[in-house]
Amino acid sequence: MTPAVESAFLSGNPAEGSVCLSRRRLLRLLVALPLVGVAACGEPADELRPPDIVWGEDSCDECGMILSEPRFAAASLVEDRGRVDPRLFDDIGDMLRYHAARPELTVRRWYVHDFETEAWLDAETAVFVRAADLRTPMASHLAAFADAAKAEAFAADQGQAEILSFADLDPASAPDS
Repeated sequence: MTPAVESAFLSGNPAEGSVCLSRRRLLRLLVALPLVGVAACGEPADELRPPDIVWGEDSCDECGMILSEPRFAAASLVEDRGRVDPRLFDDIGDMLRYHAARPELTVRRWYVHDFETEAWLDAETAVFVRAADLRTPMASHLAAFADAAKAEAFAADQGQAEILSFADLDPASAPDS
């Protein structure tokens, strides 16, 4: 930009055929642009966070039943055409059966609910109890715990019970619903 055009631009006296901004307008524009950028960006969503469930409305991806008991609910986050989509389950056993029947799916994260607190847990770090007398929505007899000591205490109070890791949960051994 030549000194004459720059002077005309900043003074508000445009040169012929040019667009002029007053100093005040230019200052407003320079202040507003970063604010627009911040508002547009915001915090990125964590695509691997546990899914939100609408209890009494969302249904199980394996059996179609309505999800109504948080302490038994489970979820997986599946990569699908470049996106991560949740799969919801009313029972840990349903999650195991669903993925056993669909080995082509890429699971990015597995989630279960803590039996006591009903908080989401990373299934790969949870401690599981399979107890014959534990009534679960789809008869998997599985409950998840964040704390091994609490899982052991729960198992001791059950009749026949075994403590398992996520790796121990063989989808083929999940009872058929």
